[in-house]
Amino acid sequence: MSEHQVVLVALTDVVEQAQVEQALADAGYQIAVAENSAQLIDEAEKRRPTAIVIDYDFGCPRGGLSLCRHLKANPITRALAVIIVCSRDHLLTPTTGTDGRPDEVLVRPIHAPEVEIRLSTVQRLHRYASEAVQGSRLDPLTGTFNHNYLLDRLRHEVMRAGRYGRSLALVMVDVDDFASLNNREGSTCADLLLREVARALTSRLRGVDLVARTGADEFSVVLPETSLLVARPIAERLRKAVEGLRCQVPAEDEREIKVTVSLGIAGLPHPEISDVPDLLRCARAALARAGDAGGNRSVLY
Repeated sequence: MSEHQVVLVALTDVVEQAQVEQALADAGYQIAVAENSAQLIDEAEKRRPTAIVIDYDFGCPRGGLSLCRHLKANPITRALAVIIVCSRDHLLTPTTGTDGRPDEVLVRPIHAPEVEIRLSTVQRLHRYASEAVQGSRLDPLTGTFNHNYLLDRLRHEVMRAGRYGRSLALVMVDVDDFASLNNREGSTCADLLLREVARALTSRLRGVDLVARTGADEFSVVLPETSLLVARPIAERLRKAVEGLRCQVPAEDEREIKVTVSLGIAGLPHPEISDVPDLLRCARAALARAGDAGGNRSVLY
């Protein structure tokens, strides 16, 4: 097996460490172990592993998060996949920037099959991101993925969710009263606003999640391995992040404008959803209900 299939594991509980090592070994990965922060950084720089699995409290409280930020800020290791292991009481709040956040989160208690599934998800997402850059699948204005790429990803994720009985959520996001704002403030301000909305969305999601611009003022968020029960608070977090934006108008008076979004949530498993068109239809129906109710809210289909 080649060196790039190594997984670096750094967990504080020896039983949990052995459990994860065994699950990865059974999946065909080589295992490297780090006993402290300095060794982890050194191993990451030298070996460039496929992924790094770090305990939330490795070395000290929240030490795993600090290590993740360090790795993502380092040009040598920033492309490496980082998976944080935490308890349900320590469910991660993503950082405010696109750098420094983990690519995936494992919530205790850890189940051996899930370790392999999450690792394969991270690898797949990294490959998709590389292909997207190479194939010009990014929206030039916002830097998010474009509509065609979203459809490709959704086809794969829906098929995977159906085949393996996994959860999948789709959140459609629409900027409230965008047409009025565009007419009132002009296209330059509107474009700036869309970039800020895109930044607010992407900075509060996991590395395995996907944000795509699917319309003039519409974004879609794909949440793999996410149930509808979990997707709702995530949508609310995104809504509040956009509501907190203060965008400065590029004019002499230096005014700041506020913006809100409506969100529609749909996902698998669901008795009415079996394919991508069903998923899109249901998410869009929920989005319409959010807009009709006055906007600045999330609605679950």
